[in-house]
Amino acid sequence: MIPILLLVLALSAPALAYLDPGSGNILVQFVLGCLAALAVAWSSLKGKVSSMFGRRRVESPPAENGDSKPADDA
Repeated sequence: MIPILLLVLALSAPALAYLDPGSGNILVQFVLGCLAALAVAWSSLKGKVSSMFGRRRVESPPAENGDSKPADDA
């Protein structure tokens, strides 16, 4: 495997590629946008999964004094 890799590298022609500052900025924005999208997707997925497997709230039974409304502290 290594001899084949060395042969390919030795016989390759120069690419003569150039990245100007504008192209570099586009690449940086693309990478940051992808990271932001992954963070939002992860947060959304994490919330949905945790709500699916999380504990459910048990509603408290109504008050025994006959009032359906909670007492005021006035």
